[in-house]
Amino acid sequence: IFLYISSLHFGMLYAFVVKRSLVIFKSAVFRYYTLMIVILSLLIAFNLVYSENALSWGDALIKSSFQVVSVITTTGLASADTNMWPLFSILILVLAMNHGACSGSTSGGIKADRIWIFIYALKRQINKQLHPNAVIPVKVGNTMINSQMVISTLIYIVTYIVVAFIVTILLSLMGVGLVEALSGSFASISNVGPGFGECGAMGNFANFPALGKFVLTIEMFLGRLEIYVVLVIFYLFRR
Repeated sequence: IFLYISSLHFGMLYAFVVKRSLVIFKSAVFRYYTLMIVILSLLIAFNLVYSENALSWGDALIKSSFQVVSVITTTGLASADTNMWPLFSILILVLAMNHGACSGSTSGGIKADRIWIFIYALKRQINKQLHPNAVIPVKVGNTMINSQMVISTLIYIVTYIVVAFIVTILLSLMGVGLVEALSGSFASISNVGPGFGECGAMGNFANFPALGKFVLTIEMFLGRLEIYVVLVIFYLFRR
């Protein structure tokens, strides 16, 4: 519960606690983010029960909800060996670690706000194909998002994924296994900590080559500063 609370927008939490404002419950991103956690937790719980990786529905829900919330908030805690889980559950956790929590919190990942903007930008593009002359804005709740912000968000998401795959390729060239390279790269750029395979919840990155650890360090730095800041610094030095 506290992992979840700490992953919400700090400004909205302040308004709720200090000013008794209910604005957080009116936020479309808050509702979307909360629903996403519930859906992902239920999907994994179903998968654990039917693959006999849980003793009961209660056990499955506790395991799935803790791991999902820990991963999506990029806290990095674990209460189960997720390496032993079915592939479907592992892929859901990979989705969660890249999704991230809300902007205005200290979590990593792409962030729920950007995902929300992407969803509405995609919806607008589909509507534009059907109605080319229509003026269809992108909104987050009642807030209008201008085109520049939409473009910036989409470029960030693409850059995030490209960086993660480049690091995966580099790690593979160093002899790191595909599971460890891919999950380790996504875990590093999202700042979530554990990946899967040797670097899973019950393992670590000790067996990665020294150069690989250095590459992952840079990737963690990029993810923590949200890429753009680092690119701006490099661009200024270039000039």
